Amino acid sequence: MAKKELILLAINESSVSDLAEKALHAAGFDVAIVREQASLDSSIQEAIPDLMILGEKFDGRDWLTVANEILERFPTMPIILYAKQDTTGFAKSALKAGLSGYLYPPLKIEDIVSEVQRCMLRARSLGDWLRREVKRTTAVSYTHL
Repeated sequence: MAKKELILLAINESSVSDLAEKALHAAGFDVAIVREQASLDSSIQEAIPDLMILGEKFDGRDWLTVANEILERFPTMPIILYAKQDTTGFAKSALKAGLSGYLYPPLKIEDIVSEVQRCMLRARSLGDWLRREVKRTTAVSYTHL
């Protein structure tokens, strides 16, 4: 049986994290919810998530600070920003910071699932490409011996 992909929700608003958890469980993902920095750190130590959804404020900290810390340790981890409202400023900042996606109210189950699936597909494609490139560039050539 294939291992389910783990989605980590680092969102303080329980109504949002509860909706996302239900949507993602129904779509076949494992879901973990953290509401404070210490829980986030220990959760990532236990099992590196396949994707993270991060609220714009998390445990009193700005999303950009938290995202930068995560991406410094795990540069290929897809992170989706959940913002309380849709603004071009948030979307542009999220893209510049290297985040993979952006969610905002009104949240619909299909929007959550499709954004997670889109980001996961992109991450898998990048990982596959990277593995092929490493294999190609490190392959031993015996024709010159």
